[in-house]
Amino acid sequence: MSEENEQTILVRMHGLLGESEGALLELEVENLEEGSEFEHDSVAYQVTRTILEDVEHPIVYVMVLDIYMQEFD
Repeated sequence: MSEENEQTILVRMHGLLGESEGALLELEVENLEEGSEFEHDSVAYQVTRTILEDVEHPIVYVMVLDIYMQEFD
């Protein structure tokens, strides 16, 4: 069975509330496309806007779709 090599990129992720500092996060390149959805730390996000030009790290604006319950032992 072959293992796929996913390419990731370091991005600065912002919500839709206009935070001045975003979270630095590794994201799969395919998730940079506007409208794509991904999960991180039990939260589902949808990409609403991506800025790739003239920035150190791509800026990705997201909206929260769902927050999953975490079970604690």
